[in-house]
Amino acid sequence: MKKINNLEIMSLIIIISISLHSCINITLLKNNTGIDSWLASLLSIILGFIPIYLFIYISKYEPSMHLSEKINTLYPKTGKFINIVLNIIIATIGITILYNSSNFITSQLLYHTPMIVIAILLISLSTYHISKGIDSICRVNFLLTIFNVFLFLISLLSLIKSISLDNYLPLLKTNSNNILLTSIKLMVNNTLPLMIILCIPRNKSMHPDKYSKDIFKTYLISSLISFIMIFALYGILGPYLINVFEYPEYMVLKKVTILGFLERIENIVSNQWLIGGYLYLTVIIYYLSSSIQKKEKPNNIIPIIISIIFLIITFNIFKNNTIFNNYIKEIFPYITMSLFIFYILISVKIYITKRQPKKVNRQL
Repeated sequence: MKKINNLEIMSLIIIISISLHSCINITLLKNNTGIDSWLASLLSIILGFIPIYLFIYISKYEPSMHLSEKINTLYPKTGKFINIVLNIIIATIGITILYNSSNFITSQLLYHTPMIVIAILLISLSTYHISKGIDSICRVNFLLTIFNVFLFLISLLSLIKSISLDNYLPLLKTNSNNILLTSIKLMVNNTLPLMIILCIPRNKSMHPDKYSKDIFKTYLISSLISFIMIFALYGILGPYLINVFEYPEYMVLKKVTILGFLERIENIVSNQWLIGGYLYLTVIIYYLSSSIQKKEKPNNIIPIIISIIFLIITFNIFKNNTIFNNYIKEIFPYITMSLFIFYILISVKIYITKRQPKKVNRQL
């Protein structure tokens, strides 16, 4: 594997942290915290420093290894089982993203195109991209992240005048326990899946010594973008109008104009979510392929098999939007939350492993 620029790796954090906002996180917020969603978002950012710290701690252990290899090293007897369970959880997140992205395209952009066709095109593109290797994925991701941030800034500058502070009143209308629980769910959706980035060994970055600082900086940037998105969404539509639309974030983009005369560009600006979903899906399939094959550049057959399995499961489970929306509200946050168990298992074992030589020295 070639050395990968730190900026390219950090751009993956931005994509993973923000991609789930379209439909998934917004659905979670509007059904639980409503007018106080901005506060839940702020709390989730603070709580997110816990998994970020654990992420960095894990990355320092055997920095030349893929995450699956670290798990096998730490747990020689049960490592394979732990990796299988972890891969199933990560695959579930990938299936969720595949349906969410396909559904958005079908319902908002290509009304007459069957969703299965959109899903096949998305996952075929991801599979082809994986054949080029993780260094190619990171380069493309970096360029598209810059494009995404550009679209975000255009949207923000155009919509900021439409924000009404009255839409945030009254404050603390939602039960405090509900705000805390929702902030935890939001945090696990945004930060815990970052674990998949550990498929890129820390030593493969160009500047391993700056890796930890870059992670923290990028997390702050992505958190700021996430907070602004939620804050602006509620400030423009308000807590009641948001509940009317399936994709309120898309409806807000209809207000975007450039230089006062370029209008109706929401389909262009909404590409930031489509690009994010595609890149997120690509990294997940790469993680699964490299974990199974134990190779930096997996053979083409494994990503193809994973992609076919994704398609079969996706359209056999999510037969309609009602099932998917209920799944997002009731099940998905707990699936991502289960990743925290792996953070703890790996971190605690690393801590014990590092202390063992010291104990032996004392006995000698």
